[in-house]
Amino acid sequence: MGKRKTKAIAAVMMTAALMGAMSVTAFASGWQQNDKGQWYGTNEDNSQWYSNGWQWINDGENIAHCYYFDADGYILVNTTTPDGYYVNEKGRWTTDLNLVPGGVVQVKYIDPWGNMFDIQQW
Repeated sequence: MGKRKTKAIAAVMMTAALMGAMSVTAFASGWQQNDKGQWYGTNEDNSQWYSNGWQWINDGENIAHCYYFDADGYILVNTTTPDGYYVNEKGRWTTDLNLVPGGVVQVKYIDPWGNMFDIQQW
């Protein structure tokens, strides 16, 4: 086989391999959304999720926010949770609505080893 033909075959095979790799659906745990709302998948194919209560979730940059998940696994937004706390438009636990416009979103710092610490936000 000539060099030109070998290069052409190699190019076709590489193109086919790349097309096959791109057609594979990628799954990852984390935030998901549909027409009902947002939920947080806890495994690679998002077949498991949080439900029925509060969860601190690392939203990146070593900061965790607290979200309330309903029985179906969706976060509550812009409302009072069943246990009497308020969550904002992003579903984050928010306090001091009467003291600060928009309230104070509760966060925790996550150190490099995964430990969470309260942060004073004033």
